[in-house]
Amino acid sequence: NIPDTSSLKSDLLSDVWLLNDAAVLYRSPRAIEASRATAKVSSKRPMQRGIIYGISGSSRVGGQGKSASSSEEAFRRYLEEVSASARSAREVLPQEMGIALVIDKPLDLVQSALSLFDFVIFNRVTDEAQEYYPNGLGWTIKLLTMLFTPFEQTLYVDGDTRFCGDPTSEFDALKYAPIALAKDVRTPDVATLRAMNLDFNAGVVLYRRNHVIAVLMHEIVRVLLNHLTEGDQQYWGLELEKFESFGNVRYHMLPPRFHFQPCRKDKSACVVDGPVVLLHGRCWLSVKKPSTVRQFCAYL
Repeated sequence: NIPDTSSLKSDLLSDVWLLNDAAVLYRSPRAIEASRATAKVSSKRPMQRGIIYGISGSSRVGGQGKSASSSEEAFRRYLEEVSASARSAREVLPQEMGIALVIDKPLDLVQSALSLFDFVIFNRVTDEAQEYYPNGLGWTIKLLTMLFTPFEQTLYVDGDTRFCGDPTSEFDALKYAPIALAKDVRTPDVATLRAMNLDFNAGVVLYRRNHVIAVLMHEIVRVLLNHLTEGDQQYWGLELEKFESFGNVRYHMLPPRFHFQPCRKDKSACVVDGPVVLLHGRCWLSVKKPSTVRQFCAYL
């Protein structure tokens, strides 16, 4: 039902990255300085790598937004959660790595957290889609957030994450594959997960900004638009398998230390391969002891 003349249809049917200058609502002094910097070796320019978060008040499909009474309330709750994650990232990130936030509300609503971010970007797609999708675009918000990245190499993370260590070393995986995902370890029944294509966790995705990855993400968006009540994780598995079978993309698996999920349904022990870099899951957010992220990371 979207008119052919609508820019929304173009955004949803194209296979390109969605960021343009008009979408950037805010650049930090660091980001402005980085954009002016020149270097003989482009890979050495600052802010080629970064972390990206997304918030949408209209797509209240998970976590803090499900019980919100309005889109504004959902947005506020998501912002609090994302800000806590970004704050933990700031404590461990090197200076040359940036943090971006993608939103579909006015910039005024993020003023309290603005100092945490180097870019704030307006998601015109979820904003324009409200006329045609009054209940929001569901889990496509994650993919659309990723498509607005200002970085050449990007780590997308959900808001219910906390950083225990510097993630820089894991970016080296992008030398060998354009995308890297984490295994979902919340259940021991891996065979069942794999049969349902649910063995990837879409809450942590590391990727390069190239054409093949843009095509992959747009393909998942288009599939999800026909399954708005379903989650996104099974379609990551399906589409990656399809792309890999045609030789279009290789993917890398992130190690357990980079995506530590203590929220196992069977309450059994979790196994990691080194010091934990990233925590993911809401179950540990309510833990009283240790009482802070740093103490929790040290405890691990």
